[in-house]
Amino acid sequence: MAEETKPIVLNPMSLEDFSKKMFSLSQDSTNKVVFYLGAGCSVTSGIDSGATLVKRWLDEQYQEKYRAKFKDKKEALSFEDWVEEKFPGYSETNAGEFYPEVMDWRFRSPEEKQKEIEENVKGAVPGVGYYALAKLMEGHGEVFNRVLTTNFDDLVTDSFYLYTNVRPLVIGHHALTDYIRHETTRPTIFKLHGDYRLTPINSRKEQDRLPQPVIDQLQEILHFGHLVFLGYAGMDHRLTKAFTEMDWPQGRVFWVSENEPSGEFGQWLKKVEAYQIKFRDFDLTMLALFHQFNLEQFEQEKIANRLFDKYSRTFEQMSQTIGRMTDKKLKGFLFDAYQKAGAKFKNWYAVFFQAQEEITKRKFKKAEEIYEKGLKQFKSNVWLLGIYASFLWKRRKQKDKAEAFYLRALKLDPKDARNLGAYATFLWEVRQDFDLAEEYYRRALKADPKHASILGNYANFLKDVRKDETQAEAYYRRALKVNPKDNANLGNFAGFLLGLGSLEEGKERLVQALAALQADPLDQAELECRFYHYAHFPGEAVPESLGRLKKLLQQGTRAAKDWPLEAHVDQAAKAGHPQLEFLKALRAVVNQEAELASLDRWEFWKAL
Repeated sequence: MAEETKPIVLNPMSLEDFSKKMFSLSQDSTNKVVFYLGAGCSVTSGIDSGATLVKRWLDEQYQEKYRAKFKDKKEALSFEDWVEEKFPGYSETNAGEFYPEVMDWRFRSPEEKQKEIEENVKGAVPGVGYYALAKLMEGHGEVFNRVLTTNFDDLVTDSFYLYTNVRPLVIGHHALTDYIRHETTRPTIFKLHGDYRLTPINSRKEQDRLPQPVIDQLQEILHFGHLVFLGYAGMDHRLTKAFTEMDWPQGRVFWVSENEPSGEFGQWLKKVEAYQIKFRDFDLTMLALFHQFNLEQFEQEKIANRLFDKYSRTFEQMSQTIGRMTDKKLKGFLFDAYQKAGAKFKNWYAVFFQAQEEITKRKFKKAEEIYEKGLKQFKSNVWLLGIYASFLWKRRKQKDKAEAFYLRALKLDPKDARNLGAYATFLWEVRQDFDLAEEYYRRALKADPKHASILGNYANFLKDVRKDETQAEAYYRRALKVNPKDNANLGNFAGFLLGLGSLEEGKERLVQALAALQADPLDQAELECRFYHYAHFPGEAVPESLGRLKKLLQQGTRAAKDWPLEAHVDQAAKAGHPQLEFLKALRAVVNQEAELASLDRWEFWKAL
């Protein structure tokens, strides 16, 4: 690994000013703006970042190849010590820097590497950011018509085919570089590291041997104007070296990233007087441009329900991200963009967005009225029917009516995985029809074997109902392989392991769950994880986890159903928990068996 260098401070620019600058540039057709996309742009569309892949590969090798060899697991090195032996200097924060080395070590042949890449990009759907990018390039192609990317996926290309009437030229191999025409306004996508179906460039050696025609065309394209880096970390040594060696024209450079650049590449950015927009989220960045350019609305007839699922989930996540922002000016700017973008949806998904806005305000009756009105117009939309069924069950406690809507949706589409999985959970938790619930879980996973939420819910079912710990563990691991950052699955798997007494991996998963909950808060999931933390690690859980537990309980958060927390109390008793009686009383409050005031007889609790 390269030696650590100090971060370099660039000229600051706000996201709002950046979006205004892009609009200003678009008013003069002689301007040319090139987008340079890194792996960070594809994460919310379902493709794991290099850092996530590295962490997964290392965890798999440690658990399945190294640790599995020891009958007594205590004889094995800890994960940290094992990784330090293999990759000195590695840490959770710099995992992405080790992508080439770990890829070479984990997958020895080009065929294995290509298979892994294909698996990672399979099934990805362009999200909000890619939609806005495609629409921007369609509507303002004279200025915005070039995309450079180190990504192997097809998300940029797919966004044009799905959302626009424009067909881009895609250069996915260095042998095709001669076909780039710099005078055309046709969108051109230049895959600097190749296409995943051809000969993608992964290792450090491959990156260093990047064909000269790629470098030549890169420099030729960049001489045409302004450059915007998005989701890019600057880890590609040969490419960043090409920037430092070129005679940069007069165009402006915009570095959209929370992190300051470093090294020679950072010095080059400083030299060309680049602006830093200190912002990480690709979808929200492009949403700001969507708002600034008043781009065409999202049209139902052009977008299948499959795409809307990704779009709506990302839109929900964006509202949560905006809500947690502390910069009032930025928060107000993005909330205005969010509201205006959502207001443009005139078809069935407008029903969802309008109802969601009322749910956020806890106006459930108003939300129900919106759903009912919408379903009069969109009677056969299985997604809206399923969403409404879940709303009736969880928000309105109307169980019979909820089941009727689940069945209505499944009659229209018996193979819709989302509704099959939701109804399976309803059968388990409400009807207590375990055999039928399992049948529906299996049908859901047959329809979509890589649905993380369904895999996790089925794991919960196997643990709590079937008492099949082996199968439950297998499904938890499958779920986390699909989405390693799913806070609910991480928390449930941590609880599963800790309940069995597997403290080492249980704690590792618990730490991951709490980190994921920082990025994507979910009160009930945090309540559960904080209980686990205090039950199993009381020495380090006070006051942080106990303080958060008190705050969550005070605001009314409780278990949605009777959580099986007794196993954790039993494990705490065996370990000699210093406040065992309090822990038992706390479990009762969490599970709605006792009032919160019952905990006030413990002075340390009152003092928190």
